[in-house]
Amino acid sequence: MTALGTAFKYCYYTIGEIFNRPRVLIALLFSFVESLVSASVTLALTTIILHFFRASFWGLFLIGVIMAVFLIALCFIYQLLKARAIYAYTLRDPIAHHKLFPPLAWDVLRYSHKHLLPWSDTFDDGTGWQKGRHLVLPLMVTELEPYERSLERLEELKRSRTLTFNPNKVAIKPLTIVFSLASLLLGIVIGAWLGFSAASGIVVPFIRQIHAAGFALLVFLAISWLPSALSAVKNAFYQTDLLLVEQSVSDQPGLLAHAQKDRAMS
Repeated sequence: MTALGTAFKYCYYTIGEIFNRPRVLIALLFSFVESLVSASVTLALTTIILHFFRASFWGLFLIGVIMAVFLIALCFIYQLLKARAIYAYTLRDPIAHHKLFPPLAWDVLRYSHKHLLPWSDTFDDGTGWQKGRHLVLPLMVTELEPYERSLERLEELKRSRTLTFNPNKVAIKPLTIVFSLASLLLGIVIGAWLGFSAASGIVVPFIRQIHAAGFALLVFLAISWLPSALSAVKNAFYQTDLLLVEQSVSDQPGLLAHAQKDRAMS
């Protein structure tokens, strides 16, 4: 319960930190635009499929595949928002950020592929925090290093000292999983239900099918985007604080110090 209480305190301070750092708000805006673009591409592909296959078995199957790819794209956008939030949290030079952002985006994509997607072979086995996997993304962003070099830097860090701060001391991860999955599932269920309701009927005009698909995507984004985006920023701040702890920059930096202090006093 202490870990969960500290996590809620950390979330509270994260909201305040977002409004104190305009660059984080800009990162959220970029993420929202990227999500809208992904949804627009998904809707365009859905339109093409419905044009050729209508609401047949193969049409619905292909739409399901497109939606799965859309969710994977959102996973990448989530990690990209984390990278931008880490950058803003550490007050890096914005000019250097714009120059180095394209290769950083590529490395974030590789990071997502290697660590987070279902085919990854690096899932947490209970002692994963000692491997320092949660420090890879902050190392990439704060030191402006490519993915492979960040893995090398992590090994150098672990050789120089033993990792000491277990991320599970503050229940950020389970809190993130619960809220993100709940918002995603709620968005999928309500969006799909409203979409199918809008397109219900024995004979449904093509344009009505398109309107129903677009409506379903908009409902999904409206419900799921903000909780997921705030979770990404919260995780970005927390993982950056953990990196500062392990690098001996600070015993309890930034938001982590405030959250633990308030929890100890309550």
